[in-house]
Amino acid sequence: MNFALLKTPKSFLILSLITFIILASEARAETDSVFPYIPDIHESSIILNTNSGQLDKEKALYEIKENYFLIQSKLEQIKISKEVRKHFESAIEKAEEKYDEGEGDVSQSDITKLKLGLAGTLNDINDLAADIKIAKLTIGSILDIEFTPDSPLQDDTTTILDYTPPNDLKLFKKQGKFEIEKHMVKVSRSKKAFQLAKKNRKITRSLLVTELANYDFGIGSPDELFQALIIYTRVLRGYYQALFEFNKSVIKMDFIQSRNKT
Repeated sequence: MNFALLKTPKSFLILSLITFIILASEARAETDSVFPYIPDIHESSIILNTNSGQLDKEKALYEIKENYFLIQSKLEQIKISKEVRKHFESAIEKAEEKYDEGEGDVSQSDITKLKLGLAGTLNDINDLAADIKIAKLTIGSILDIEFTPDSPLQDDTTTILDYTPPNDLKLFKKQGKFEIEKHMVKVSRSKKAFQLAKKNRKITRSLLVTELANYDFGIGSPDELFQALIIYTRVLRGYYQALFEFNKSVIKMDFIQSRNKT
């Protein structure tokens, strides 16, 4: 082995060493370009400022914020849908047992309705997962980076933005004032919708807990549980969708104001 090494030309050894260093550097660079998480707004802003390919960094940051908040909303919605999926699966199993044993007032129609509810929930999960992937790809394309398939958010705390309407519209361009005033109405509308969704969320959760308990004790019907699960899904997912719409309207307002300063 040592004899073979001595016989190898020095030029070949040097060339092999250089080739190894280059390949190692490329592999390391490729690994470093893949992010294990979705950077938060602050870190995304830093990365964006180093990307010379993005000419309109202000607009790019707005799009990053929109998609980041979208991911936050969809992740919470998918948690709800997965919770509802488990409830539907459990309800179907119990209903089929009762139907087979001839216990209680369970019909084939009740079981079919529960299965349709489960199918709808599974479809929701698929749609939400696709929305999350698209939003991740959008952020990645803006920042010119890639993410691992299961990359989480750097900060998964649900964000509720603060909103303070502008005090003096004279600080903005004349044409921009009308755009700002119109968007102020939209922000106010989305804020009221979010506040209403927040109140409904507490009521709906209590309703589901009651219906699940009744069904477990055998005093609740499959139809009542089905209705409770559908309402719970709609209201809870609606809450996080309303939150996203509010956050989106706030960052849009910031963007419009920055574009129309005198």
